[in-house]
Amino acid sequence: MNAYINAILSEITCGEACWTAQGDICKCSCGGKNHAILRTPEGIQPVRTAKIDGCRYELLAVGERRELYPEINRLMKALPIKGTDKVTDTLIYTYHWQYTDRGSPIRVKYATPIQAEHWKELTQFKGLEGNEFYRKSPTLIWKKIE
Repeated sequence: MNAYINAILSEITCGEACWTAQGDICKCSCGGKNHAILRTPEGIQPVRTAKIDGCRYELLAVGERRELYPEINRLMKALPIKGTDKVTDTLIYTYHWQYTDRGSPIRVKYATPIQAEHWKELTQFKGLEGNEFYRKSPTLIWKKIE
């Protein structure tokens, strides 16, 4: 089975294991494009991707929760309307995206301590433990890949 078909069937997003080629065959969503990219001196880390509620996303920003909320609010306000329901000629409900909605163009997730220890994007949170980790609340903003 070729790498691209294997990647599609596995539904694994591209990450550290692919970038550092911990396996001989690429089994992630990049289909081999990023395989072993960080093992070369000129290799640049690709944008991190994730699958959230069945949709593919790429990492847009990281930071402390309280610092990112103005940016999150700006991004959410810039999104198109999710939908409308016309109840009567004068009563129309308008629905806006929430960053927790399945399929939302912007998703917000909180990093886990394990992610903070291993992801290059979260080095500022590495080594934080217990209350200090949760007080800073490492936050990840994800943008949907169409």
